[in-house]
Order: sequence, then structure tokens, then C-alpha cells
Amino acid sequence: MRNTIQFPVKIAFFVRLVMYSMCFFCFSGLLWSQQVILSSGGTINGSGGSVSFSLGQVFYTEASGTGGSALQGIQIPFEIYVVTGIDESSLMHLNYLVYPNPVDENLVLRIGHFSFENILVQLYDANGRLIKKLRINGEETILPFGKYSAGSYFLKVLDNGKEVKVFKIIKH
Repeated sequence: MRNTIQFPVKIAFFVRLVMYSMCFFCFSGLLWSQQVILSSGGTINGSGGSVSFSLGQVFYTEASGTGGSALQGIQIPFEIYVVTGIDESSLMHLNYLVYPNPVDENLVLRIGHFSFENILVQLYDANGRLIKKLRINGEETILPFGKYSAGSYFLKVLDNGKEVKVFKIIKH
């Protein structure tokens, strides 16, 4: 025969109630989150990832006294990421310049790039037809526009076959 303790029904119910309550309160403490009313915010998505932001905490409380003051508000958690590498081709568009635009005779393309081995430029008309294709071999390239008729053109810059910048060119 086993040794068991038998409780009266009222005590057994009370013990179960206490046990369930303890489990509920222990685990519910792990399941809380933060909420805030903001005036603005959003998410920006791009090819390299996304960024979420929030602006304008609408309210806060200030407590001040002779010993100092404190601003009490909402603390929003953030994450810190360590960048281990940057794809340099994604930064290439920062180093391209085309002038004058609108153009009459000659268009100057200036590229601040450390290597010109695989830079290709393609000129398209407004209908999307390829008019001219040339390899770039220096920081400054002059494209003669005198023979083209007035209108809109698109100058596409490619690095290793990957499009890095498109300029809309207006010919007078």
C-alpha cells in the first residue's frame, strides 16, 4: 500500500488554485511587451535590408526637485548590428556626374572610381533603342551629342554588367 496524504476536498481545491495561480503569474511575467503612441513612424525597405523607425513620443512626465530632475518616458529597445563588409558596387552611384544637362554639343561623364576595367556606358533614346555603347577608360569621358536630334535620352552606367546608375539626358 502506498503512503499518500489525502486532503479534504476544500484544501485540495485551494492547493490546486494556488499552484495554477503561481504558474500563471510566473509565466505571464515573461509575456509582456511595450506599447507607445507616436505621431509618426514606418518602415523603409531596400535591396540591402529594412529600417523601422518611430518619431514623436506624444507624452512624457517630468519629475524635478532640489536634487535634480528626471524625464520619464517610454524606452524603446533597439538592436545593434556589426557590419562585417560593404558591397562597394552598391556605393558606386555616389561617384557619377553628368554635365551639362540639358546638353547641346558635348556631354561630360565624370566617374570617381578606382578601376575602370569593367565600366560600360549605354545610350538609349526615348523609345528604349540602344544608340551607342562604349567602354570607359578614365575619370572623364566626353560623349558627342551634336549629331543627335532634340529629345530625351537615357545614359546607363554598368559596372561588371550590373546597372549602377541611369541618367535622363535632355538634348536641345
